[in-house]
Amino acid sequence: MIHLEKRFFYKLGSNIKGLRKGYGETQLALATAIGVESTAISNYELGERIPERDVLLKIAKHYRITENELLNGNFANIKNMLKIPINDKEYNKAMFDKMFPLICTDKALENPHFKEAYNMHQEMYEFIINGVEFDSDRIEQCMELYDIAREEGVIEGVANYLWWLFFFAFTFTFLTPQMLDNIANLKKKNATVKDIIQNGYLLSIDDESTDDETQEFFEARKGFIEENEVSMVVNIYRLKHTPKYQELGDYYLALYYKLDIVSNTLSTEMNSAVGDEMMIAFSLMGNPYADNFKTPPNKE
Repeated sequence: MIHLEKRFFYKLGSNIKGLRKGYGETQLALATAIGVESTAISNYELGERIPERDVLLKIAKHYRITENELLNGNFANIKNMLKIPINDKEYNKAMFDKMFPLICTDKALENPHFKEAYNMHQEMYEFIINGVEFDSDRIEQCMELYDIAREEGVIEGVANYLWWLFFFAFTFTFLTPQMLDNIANLKKKNATVKDIIQNGYLLSIDDESTDDETQEFFEARKGFIEENEVSMVVNIYRLKHTPKYQELGDYYLALYYKLDIVSNTLSTEMNSAVGDEMMIAFSLMGNPYADNFKTPPNKE
């Protein structure tokens, strides 16, 4: 039985070590974050001991990945990420372009409402990438124009309406209350992944506590999901039932679970795992959006 368990968990030790070193953590730092002795981390990494299920989930949660990724992914040779700049505009744009495809066709641009929304969208997208503040009311205006275009038969309006919803959903998923409290540090010109880590990106058992600000953040996230879930589902359905954009609809359905913005009784980790499996399945089926999501972003 022990032999079978070790075969099942054969990647675990190297993955824990790879993630820990990639994020520049000591064994003591990881142990403190998940509430175990530092010697336990050494034993996990050497394969001399298998974490209990609750500890396994804490390690995955700490690194903001799923249990499935921790067990079956390949983080053994992950590069040290501490020096990666987080305000690299080209890299960030490449990443967002992969995650949130902005759709446009010559036919769609013939619709004045879509054209106005698309031009506005591009302008605000550049502001976001460059960290320039703008009137947030313009986002609502842009989405309303896309919705009008959709009512006039422009399906591309549906795709770009979802762009905004999933962009906000990603923001809620990526950010933590601690990061928001230290947002000034993350906006520094030379900020790196190290600054993200030090300002609350990696989760720990201490994050289970709910002070007023943390509670307010999670209530805001919950409110966003409740307010927009129906719109997400309906618009994903519209894409999936349009042959030209069926694959984009499938991609957003997988991302819907991956970002844990679905209201169900499953845990965040389980929803994310479901999204991972869907993304892999769609990629294997030749879905270009899912396939693109799984590859690292490249700057042009």
